[in-house]
Amino acid sequence: MSPDPVPQTIDLPGGRFALGDLWGDGEPDEQPVREVDVPAFALGRTPVTNAQYLEFLNASRDWSPPYPRETWEALPAWRDAPPEIAHHPVTYVSWRGARAYCAWLSEITGERYRLPTEAEWQYAATAGGKLKWSLGNQFVRARYHCNAAGPARADVGPESELGFLHLTGNVFEWTLDEYTVSLDRSDPAAGLPGSRVVKGGAFILREPPGLRNARRFSCVEESCLDCVGFRVAREAAPG
Repeated sequence: MSPDPVPQTIDLPGGRFALGDLWGDGEPDEQPVREVDVPAFALGRTPVTNAQYLEFLNASRDWSPPYPRETWEALPAWRDAPPEIAHHPVTYVSWRGARAYCAWLSEITGERYRLPTEAEWQYAATAGGKLKWSLGNQFVRARYHCNAAGPARADVGPESELGFLHLTGNVFEWTLDEYTVSLDRSDPAAGLPGSRVVKGGAFILREPPGLRNARRFSCVEESCLDCVGFRVAREAAPG
């Protein structure tokens, strides 16, 4: 049994910020920059870990998921997290597998968990829009888990201004949103059906531009990769 089966979250008050590349050195899909209103919500302090996802796998045998079980149940391939990786971010989880975990977590806690939107993720990582990387506006490589052979513990490392760990580096993180080739989501030609935005960079990246908060990557929903994990969002209670 994991000592922390429910991920710790940090409450954010919400606000208005500029989504996209504010520094002028981003990719075309980080434009046009647009003002976004983000309601109050909470975001996982760390990515979901192997031990936490294992709790879900072991508890979900008699549970009715929101997706066909064959689209996520067999992944990850293990049903026992070795002690040395129990607190590493869970990987090899598809977008549907991540959403199934959130649905299960909602059911057992009575609260409303889901994946964060791209805007929510970037709002948290930039501390409301002011940070280029999650730990500051200057990239200090030693502070980020990148250019490495694999993931690192999710609960160890420098905290961001708002208290988050590993928003930059370690593993890419699924978001709720469909990937678009531009931030103008009103353009019907911008969407890439079946692909979702992943954020945060990962241990496989080396260069600072790929680890910027505004950087966007596309990942097919069914993908189960060793460098992609997720963290949960929790909706604020009504009223």
